[in-house]
Amino acid sequence: MEDVKRAAAYHFCKRSGLSPDVVYGEVLSVSGRARRSYYATDGVGDAEFAALMFHDGCFLLQFMLADVQPRMVDPSLLRCFMSNLPSILRDVMLLENQIPWLVVEALIYRPPHLLGLLRDYLSGSMVPPDSAVDRSADVTSFPQSSSAIELAEIGIKLTAGRTTHLRDMGVRKGHLLGGELFLAPLVLDGLNACWLVNMVALEACWPETGIVCSYVFLLAMLVNRAEDVHELRVRRILHGDFSDQHALDFVMSLVRPLCIPDHYARIQQQLEAYKRNRWAWIAVHRFFYGNFKTIVTVLSILGVLVGIFKTPPFPKQD
Repeated sequence: MEDVKRAAAYHFCKRSGLSPDVVYGEVLSVSGRARRSYYATDGVGDAEFAALMFHDGCFLLQFMLADVQPRMVDPSLLRCFMSNLPSILRDVMLLENQIPWLVVEALIYRPPHLLGLLRDYLSGSMVPPDSAVDRSADVTSFPQSSSAIELAEIGIKLTAGRTTHLRDMGVRKGHLLGGELFLAPLVLDGLNACWLVNMVALEACWPETGIVCSYVFLLAMLVNRAEDVHELRVRRILHGDFSDQHALDFVMSLVRPLCIPDHYARIQQQLEAYKRNRWAWIAVHRFFYGNFKTIVTVLSILGVLVGIFKTPPFPKQD
């Protein structure tokens, strides 16, 4: 189980966006007080005790997360939790295994204020993206328009994400050789518009760019006309009482003063990589997609002609 605890600590730090040294430092800062909760720790050094608290605390929080948000836990770690569930539930409630709560509090993220908490809840993310993005020439400072129809021409299907968390967006493999661009559904009304404006303003104050800004940039990439907004409604991505034109104007007004967000840049790079790596497939798909009706019409005519030529002539009457 010690290996599992180390794995839990690794995934906890990875998801937090902080290095293990930083997270360990948080635990070390309270380990002196935590140590007073135990009777016999004379044979354990301060660093060793802090390491024990660090691994046990991360393990406990990852286990609790697996119960309420299993999709947010690494699959291999989740399988380990599920296969050992009865023994883990027993062990975490043994008196001698209790972790001082101040250790858990040292590991728990604290939002800066109510708006920060709202942003964390709606975006599904407490931290900026895992790593910085290499800003190549493929990514511009303003979203390049790529409507749902334009994406369909190159074999990319636009779909609604499986959750309402704004971080639920990205590019994944579709059926056959195609791809799929997905993003979380959004209700756009007066209240949510107000929240979006302020969450974008909050993220714009950070040294790192955030999930909400990336989501707004991705929306702006997909809409260039009011008709594009309607297409997002058809695909169950946009909802709410904003008119198509109002929604378009609102999204564009949000992205104009912003720098390009990291997560959006990563999605743009994935789209560009798709275009480079599947150019032959895209050419074939674009031809059939653009001429589908003509091809169906020609095949129907050919089918009729073949049927006529195969029909035997009427026998002569005596």
